Amino acid sequence: VGFALTGGTRRGEADAGFIFETEMYVDGKLVETTKLPTRNVTRKTPVFWRFQLQQGKHEVRLKVLNPAPGAVIELSDLIVYADQPVKPKH
Repeated sequence: VGFALTGGTRRGEADAGFIFETEMYVDGKLVETTKLPTRNVTRKTPVFWRFQLQQGKHEVRLKVLNPAPGAVIELSDLIVYADQPVKPKH
């Protein structure tokens, strides 16, 4: 049981070596502090993840500690893992 957030980071060509400093909270508790580089060769994907959670609903909050002009964290997909198959909602 858990999740993965895919995406990436980018910054303008003038300073492609920027590194975001971030915190991830699950259910109000700090569970990870991580660095997200903007350089192609050192990027981290998926950008956030957490496994071995209890079955049920959870709240995830991400905090960027050092925002900078032109620097972007892009989140594209949320992958949810459960202990049972999930029926799609129509």
